[in-house]
Amino acid sequence: MEIEAWETLINGTNCPMCANKSPMNLLLPLPSGRAILLDDRDFKGYLILEYRRHVTEITDLSPQERSQLAEDVNACASALQSALHPNKINYVILGNEVPHLHVHIIPRYFDDGWWGKPTWLRPADRKLTLSAEDYDKLRETLLIAFRVAGRI
Repeated sequence: MEIEAWETLINGTNCPMCANKSPMNLLLPLPSGRAILLDDRDFKGYLILEYRRHVTEITDLSPQERSQLAEDVNACASALQSALHPNKINYVILGNEVPHLHVHIIPRYFDDGWWGKPTWLRPADRKLTLSAEDYDKLRETLLIAFRVAGRI
């Protein structure tokens, strides 16, 4: 990537997260941002919590904002635990491709086919999606878990 292109990502003028005002896979808004539900059959319930404004580092947040982000990550993890019962949840903050603060909240299952390996090592051509019906059921299951927890 050219440095000029990187700079437009860093300063937000060409940020894909900022540009996408209404993501189709929005699960729900949270105080710190929006929870996006990925369509991923291996890692059912894979969420990305996109921060509500363009910042690139967690150090750009005030103490109150960091606290709210942690609370929202916890709310996502709690919903995943209660609804889907994964064997483990991974939490990842990278930003070297899209430098807009976001947290990957990835439920892991012993039978996900990638147990013990980082999810990003899975080749793109091995990614499986859910049927539209299964995705809609998953979405509703997670929304119910958020409702029961008093998050919506």
